[in-house]
Amino acid sequence: MGKVEKLRWLMFSNLNDKFPYKLYIEEYPHHFLCLNVQERWPGPNKQIYCLREGHFNEDELPKSEPIEICFIKLKKQYGKKLEIVLDRKIKKKVLVFIS
Repeated sequence: MGKVEKLRWLMFSNLNDKFPYKLYIEEYPHHFLCLNVQERWPGPNKQIYCLREGHFNEDELPKSEPIEICFIKLKKQYGKKLEIVLDRKIKKKVLVFIS
């Protein structure tokens, strides 16, 4: 059986006052959805509001070091809403609304 690759959640700093972070969500190996986001992580019972920037291959990602890397355990999409569960102990479930 072949090796199954884990999908990644990558957060980078962004030079934009309204959307100070760029989030790259790996949709399938080496292909990412890029979102401009307002917060690194939402508070309790809140969601992350973001703007879609587009889709990128891994070689098009920023050359700088990400401020956060995490593996994705679960990813479901419902229209403009993404439900994501990250592989970590705290702050692991998030709802992302894409505009």
